[in-house]
Amino acid sequence: MSTNQDIMKAIKDLTAAVARLSAKVDESELANRTMVEMRWSEISQKIDIFTNLSEQSAQHLAEAGAAGATVRKTKANRPVAFKKLFLEDREKYMNQLYTQAEIDLFMQHEDVVKKTKAQDKYSKIAALIYNNHIKTDTPAGRNSAFESVYSNI
Repeated sequence: MSTNQDIMKAIKDLTAAVARLSAKVDESELANRTMVEMRWSEISQKIDIFTNLSEQSAQHLAEAGAAGATVRKTKANRPVAFKKLFLEDREKYMNQLYTQAEIDLFMQHEDVVKKTKAQDKYSKIAALIYNNHIKTDTPAGRNSAFESVYSNI
């Protein structure tokens, strides 16, 4: 009888060992699946970055002859376009889109005064002029003057 008991014990031990081995395989498979999903997520993010290259980068790639590179031409929105015009050459549209008196007035504005760099101050002044004069068409004709400039951009 002891042989039957020994055989039964060996079968139980083997069954337990197979169950532990099966659990380890399941854990390993889960860990591998998780790692593959993480890698796939990273690859997807990198693909998104490549497909959403900036216009300048895409243009550079197109000029370099890279296959599949496309250049999207988009027009800056009105506030951004105005700020760009204002910052590039303030004198060009003086007395057409804004006056020196308005610039001087906004130079005293609390949001401008707290800026430390001149570039930041002029950026804020551009935003204030756009919001307070061009967008509201004050004085009359400012909005249409800007629209004629904006349409040529």
